[in-house]
Amino acid sequence: MHLFSLIISVLAILSFYKLSRLLFPPIYAISIVTILVMQEVFIVQSTFVLPEVLIMLLLIEVIRNYLLKNNKIVILCLSLLCLVKEIGIVICISLIIFHVINNLKNIRNVFWPFISLFPALVYFGYQKYILGWFFYPLHIDLINYSASSIVKNSNIILYFLFVDQGRWCISGLSIILAIVYLYRNPNRGGRLIILLFSFSLFLYFLTNIQVVIFGLISTLLIVYYKSVEQQNMLKQFMQFSFSMFISILVFSSLNFVMLRYFLCLIPVLLIMLSISNSGILLKKIVYQLIFIGIIACVSIYSLNYNFTKKSWHDDASINYSNAVKVHLDLIKFCEENHWQDKLIYTHFLLQQNMSRPELKYLTNDVGFNKVQGTGDIQSYHEVVIFSNLELEESKYNSIKNNPTYKLVKKVNHNMAWGEIYQAIN
Repeated sequence: MHLFSLIISVLAILSFYKLSRLLFPPIYAISIVTILVMQEVFIVQSTFVLPEVLIMLLLIEVIRNYLLKNNKIVILCLSLLCLVKEIGIVICISLIIFHVINNLKNIRNVFWPFISLFPALVYFGYQKYILGWFFYPLHIDLINYSASSIVKNSNIILYFLFVDQGRWCISGLSIILAIVYLYRNPNRGGRLIILLFSFSLFLYFLTNIQVVIFGLISTLLIVYYKSVEQQNMLKQFMQFSFSMFISILVFSSLNFVMLRYFLCLIPVLLIMLSISNSGILLKKIVYQLIFIGIIACVSIYSLNYNFTKKSWHDDASINYSNAVKVHLDLIKFCEENHWQDKLIYTHFLLQQNMSRPELKYLTNDVGFNKVQGTGDIQSYHEVVIFSNLELEESKYNSIKNNPTYKLVKKVNHNMAWGEIYQAIN
């Protein structure tokens, strides 16, 4: 299973180099790929059997082949994206809208991207027929149209993409280099953008709203794109990538947010930011080496900090390995006590790990038959297990302060922890 993930990850890296090479000289393309490989979320997801790296690979291939006008490969990759995950449909629709708008004068060339929707229509139609729903009902139920939820999710997404895991260094250096270039090469609006940067920076420290970061970087990219004479392929990339980014941001802000979902955007953003700093970095290779060196140092520090001291655990961070170790120790303790037939309550992920031998958390093929991972804790539960992954504070406190349960096992790995409570007979 991990071999499959490795193969997809290697293909994604090669594909990203080919896309970067279309837009930049070889050494600069290698620099951009190196930065992608250093990203924490990519390192983590490349070891998981989850669809995020595959989505990233397909998206890169869609963009690369669209720029090369390989329409058949674009249709194939878009069709696969639509079948892998809902966000693939958003990407597909974004490209269709972008293509239609840019080909209104050539009607005969407008309709070919629509073919990519056909396999998805057949699949979801069949799913509706056999299951009674087009999209997973739980995900549909989590859609939230409230303004507060949209703003909150947008801030989480933008912070993750532009600031988290050491990416503040990439964003910050890219902005500084773009401003230096605009200052040295005065053009219409160049001085204005420097004033806008200063004002946006002031707003950020004043309000701590990540939307300001997004507005600042977007404005810099747009101004740079409009003010610098670039090749047509680079302009096409900028136009489609920016429209797709907005579409995914809007779609994701309405839904349940998992940070790993946005791995597919990081290669695109790296190229967009590389456009903003290419005016300086392309002049000398030594500038590129210094740029990568700074980012490498920040990335290594971020990896070490997140592994040892970050308290929030998710599958986009390197510290998730600590949570895995905690789950292994908790399950081992239950196996040593032969609790396979006890009534156990825990959270969803641990329930899956305890009941499904194929996940390899169990030391043998004997799973726990009566473990519950949803609903409420009941008085008949003989064992209750918590970890700080998917922790519900109210349930945790109700058991921790309940005299009918006693703590029998506590496990810690760095900032990850787990506790087992057993009912007192």
